[in-house]
Amino acid sequence: MNYDDIQDSVNQFHTHFPEHKDETDLVRREQLRRYNDLVHAIETADRINKKTNENLHLLICPDSLDKKVSVDYDLEDYQYFDSKITFGELKIGYNHIGRHPLEIYYAKDVNVPTHQILCEHLIGPIHYLLFFNGKDHTVGFGEFYYSSGIQWPYALDDPRLAVGSVTVGQLKTVNGNILNNEEIFSIVKSCNKIVGWSIE
Repeated sequence: MNYDDIQDSVNQFHTHFPEHKDETDLVRREQLRRYNDLVHAIETADRINKKTNENLHLLICPDSLDKKVSVDYDLEDYQYFDSKITFGELKIGYNHIGRHPLEIYYAKDVNVPTHQILCEHLIGPIHYLLFFNGKDHTVGFGEFYYSSGIQWPYALDDPRLAVGSVTVGQLKTVNGNILNNEEIFSIVKSCNKIVGWSIE
């Protein structure tokens, strides 16, 4: 661990997890899952530490990930991928073992093994509930795409590069009451699990 550049250390840790994607031993798979979660937790803590605001989110990661049903995206579905984040969005998460382009951009990881760059192409059970606003990274990613020296699996203008994620829902009310973002942020920050929800 290089404490002067935690992100660089985390980038190296990331390469170890996908190397074991074909592991069949259930105990080892659980250990690898926990290792991956820890790597992302270190990365998130480092990013929060460097900012004045918190990018509060809930990762919805069902216990039965190995039993997931995945659906292939059709080519026209890729138009719905975007890198902008709006407070209260529910976005489809990254359901693959590998690194997606936007994650590589956030990490500024120019040493990611090319075979580990896996663009989103399956819909699975992992989702994010996001409680912050984030800018559109289209321009920044485009600059990184060309300056990184990475052998990307698709051209920048190919929709299958799938930069960002797909929004599938937007928070509207809490118990029938419309709350402002600060109130919602406070409620979410004081909780540690989701006990139920409904889709209307």
